Amino acid sequence: MLPYWYELAGVQSDDPARQIDSFTRAVAEGYLGVAVGNPRRKNFDVIMDLDPRQWYYARMSVRVLKLNGQTIGMLVMGSHWRLWKMLMAGWLRGRRQLVVCHESSQISS
Repeated sequence: MLPYWYELAGVQSDDPARQIDSFTRAVAEGYLGVAVGNPRRKNFDVIMDLDPRQWYYARMSVRVLKLNGQTIGMLVMGSHWRLWKMLMAGWLRGRRQLVVCHESSQISS
């Protein structure tokens, strides 16, 4: 149903099957939404204990919408995927720079 709901909302998805798999894995492994709704420091501590590939889903909240017991949609709250991709690219770039600086300081020592 995710591709159908995305289409109704006007969201374009490159790979709905992969997104469904990612949501399912996040639920099954227990990290979907674990870093939302807490004080900022607690959310940060939770995130730092996860694999960075899980962060996007840890910061996401998903609610199933039901009417008279029937699922009629879902509400997904979290970072826009393009924003998240940009933030992670900057984080990884900064992390690589730290590693390069650390390695070059060891070579010159």
